[in-house]
Amino acid sequence: MQYSSLRCWKMIGAIGVIMVAIPYVAHAYGPTEAEVAAWGMFSLAWGIILLLLSLFSFGKIVAYIGFSTVALVQIPPIILWFLFHGQGISDGSPPSGFTAHWGYSIPHILIFLICAAILYKQGPVFSQGVKSKSWSRRKTF
Repeated sequence: MQYSSLRCWKMIGAIGVIMVAIPYVAHAYGPTEAEVAAWGMFSLAWGIILLLLSLFSFGKIVAYIGFSTVALVQIPPIILWFLFHGQGISDGSPPSGFTAHWGYSIPHILIFLICAAILYKQGPVFSQGVKSKSWSRRKTF
């Protein structure tokens, strides 16, 4: 089975999303807010779906929606890792000694860039089939 370059990028992106989500689901960053674990579950499920879809051919619109969603979902963790740099992020009792660092945002930045590359390489979604028609009125006498 021969894979195109775009399909390989899609598989790399999907596997990357899965790998980035696993520490959030496994609570590797200590006991955190429930929203963080929910983000991890959403990202993990979305990554698995995209991996399965990238193994088979699917339409441009599905790829556009999937990888656009993944790119947008990476923005909050990127911002929050920078925002909480040097602070404890654990909500547990007793709190863990885990301290946030901006470096944890690097995988999210890479996933965002991979998604952007996939969307760029894929090209426009609505490039064919939609043509503008010039409407003219018929003169009837």
